Amino acid sequence: MNLPVPSCITKGHAGHTFIEIKEAYEMKVEWLKSQKGKLVMKEKKIDDVEKTLDQITVRENSNCQKTIQDIQHQREALKREVDKYAIKLIEEVNQKTKAIKDSISEEEKKVKTNRQKVKNNSKTSEEILTTMDTSFFFKNVNIIAKSIDDDEDGVNVIHKNVPKFKPGSMSQLNIVTLFGRH
Repeated sequence: MNLPVPSCITKGHAGHTFIEIKEAYEMKVEWLKSQKGKLVMKEKKIDDVEKTLDQITVRENSNCQKTIQDIQHQREALKREVDKYAIKLIEEVNQKTKAIKDSISEEEKKVKTNRQKVKNNSKTSEEILTTMDTSFFFKNVNIIAKSIDDDEDGVNVIHKNVPKFKPGSMSQLNIVTLFGRH
């Protein structure tokens, strides 16, 4: 529908249909009124989309918080497990160290005993060498000779060592594996 152009009215262009401005105005008002329903529907649709986006935001914030909480719980569980394992390793090292110290202590006792034997033999040898009593000399010289020839108790100087600790490392792959993702 066209409103009349002044040149068309004065020249009387053929083929143009004219309506009165009032009639055109009323038609446009009716058309706008009929379109108002469409606008209300579009606004409702926009409201629905906005509501959906708000729901998604709330849901994703909740999911995010839950995921962070799950990660923190897993972190705490890992810390506890690492602490338990570290305590177990420390206990094993302490047990092995005690066993090594006990073994060394036994060998030190043998060393003391051997040292005392050698000192006693040395003292007795000196007494035999410095004595003027030939009876004492011949009575003890064979005894001391046998004692000197006797082997001392063997001493084991080879012992186990406390194992060295070789720390491993945590990588993203280890952690991802813990969360069950591949």
